[in-house]
Amino acid sequence: MRYLTPRFAVSALGRGAPVEQFFGPAFGFGRPGIRWVSIEPWRSGGFKVLLHLAWDVGGLDRSDISEFPPLDPDADETWQQIAELGDAAEAIRQAQHHTDAAPDRWVKFGVAAEEYRDYVTAGRLPYPVTEADVTTVVRRLMNGDVMSGPPRCGLTAYPGRRAVYTPAT
Repeated sequence: MRYLTPRFAVSALGRGAPVEQFFGPAFGFGRPGIRWVSIEPWRSGGFKVLLHLAWDVGGLDRSDISEFPPLDPDADETWQQIAELGDAAEAIRQAQHHTDAAPDRWVKFGVAAEEYRDYVTAGRLPYPVTEADVTTVVRRLMNGDVMSGPPRCGLTAYPGRRAVYTPAT
């Protein structure tokens, strides 16, 4: 089982193990990138919620997303701290609120790299993205269609929320 139940995600954090969630593509600074969120236990006993934006320089043979450079060429790190909280369950709630992370898509640290490989296998979004590409994506998302590569994964729109990348299970 790849995904942690919400209770198991809280339990993992309580044991000192970080959790994360891969979102898929991000674009900016004239280059393609990827996004994910992580929650990391901190020495102080609290939990840091971090949003990561990295330059997509990987592939099937290079998928350790934590090693990718920042999407912003002027940034020192790929992450931006969203919150620091004393309670694991509240850290998960805040991550979901601020990033639209799905409650049932948390994984142990390192598994987001597997989801990145699924994303690469399914076919990245084209880059540079043309106006026609964006129009097609938006139309399909507005209609609630699933945009898929191979049947293993896709991009799904939920009413009132962002599109959610669904990796292979």
